[in-house]
Amino acid sequence: MAEAHATVNSFKIRYVQSLTVPATIQVDRQKALDWLQKGAQPTDTVRRILSLKGVLYLKHLLRGVGLGLFDEAVAMEKFTKWSSEHDAHIAKRQGAHKKARMDKRNQPVVRKVAETPAAPAEETKQK
Repeated sequence: MAEAHATVNSFKIRYVQSLTVPATIQVDRQKALDWLQKGAQPTDTVRRILSLKGVLYLKHLLRGVGLGLFDEAVAMEKFTKWSSEHDAHIAKRQGAHKKARMDKRNQPVVRKVAETPAAPAEETKQK
C-alpha cells in the first residue's frame, strides 16, 4: 500500500494513497485555505490536488464574499452542493473502475489459436 505524508512549504498533505482509482488524498481544507490566503503560490501538482479537493473553489467563493457579491451562507451552500456532486462523481468513477477490473478478471483465459492456411505452404513445396 503506497501511503505518504507529504509536506509542501510547511503545508502538510495528510494522506496519499496512489493505488486507488482515483488516488486517495486527504487535505486539511482550512489549513490549505489559510496557506493560500497568505499568498502562497502552489506548484502545478499541488494546485491540481487543491482544485480536486475544492480548496481553490472555496477560496474563490470566499473572495466573492469579501467583495460583497453574496454572503457567507450562500457561499457555504454553493460549496456544499459542489462537494456532494463531486463526491458522487468520484464514487461513480470508482464503481466504473471496479466493474472494469471485475469484467477483465472474468474473461476466459483460454484463447483460440488462429488456424494457418494450408494452401500457401503446399505451393512453396511444389516450386
